[in-house]
Amino acid sequence: MDSATPNQTEPAGQVRQEKAIGLLGGTFDPVHFGHLNMAWQALEKLDLDEIWFIPCHVPAHKKPTCSPETRIEMLSLATAAQPCFQINTIEIERSEESFTVNTLKALRRQKAETDFFYFLMGEDSFYSLNTWNNWQQLIQYAHLIVCSRPFDQKQRPESLPVDIETFQKQHLTDSTQTLKSAVGRDRGSIFTLDIPPLGISSSAIRQCIEEGHQPAFLVPDAVLDFIKKRKVY
Repeated sequence: MDSATPNQTEPAGQVRQEKAIGLLGGTFDPVHFGHLNMAWQALEKLDLDEIWFIPCHVPAHKKPTCSPETRIEMLSLATAAQPCFQINTIEIERSEESFTVNTLKALRRQKAETDFFYFLMGEDSFYSLNTWNNWQQLIQYAHLIVCSRPFDQKQRPESLPVDIETFQKQHLTDSTQTLKSAVGRDRGSIFTLDIPPLGISSSAIRQCIEEGHQPAFLVPDAVLDFIKKRKVY
């Protein structure tokens, strides 16, 4: 994940001025308005300069149904109209199982102290953070931004696991100014971001298509046209 011209995939590191960058990882299989809404809300409410979409190559928790190249094409179509949205292919290029902590380490090595990283994650993912590889190290490389997202009520835990709750209390801030304070401004805090929830999931979109329906108003028109023409699902 590197900087490049707007909306281009980004292989290696180029030197830039200091920026506040939101990082949004996922399979994007396909990318949908839930992803785009989360990215835009974070950009606006946290006063970020850019959002980097980071498609996984081999995610640790779920397997994509289509190729990395196809998912990148769909992301390119979805983000083409927004110069602040960029695609970073660091995980695709590694061609190995994608662990977030390894990605953040690599980005920190590439960017040194020149950028602030805000790792965006859904509330549902935060509840299972203790299943991630070296999850307590994430805070060493970026701020964690926990975005409210709709839960499947049947699966929603009654409370945070104790180890995650302790971790959250140690690093939680309720001030966006704290995220940019002089001490530890580029990493180290957890912030909860309230966003209008959109009950959209990639799996539901794939199921909709498999059943012969059109997921209109769930994905951008350009992405939907691409899916139909290429028969992606």
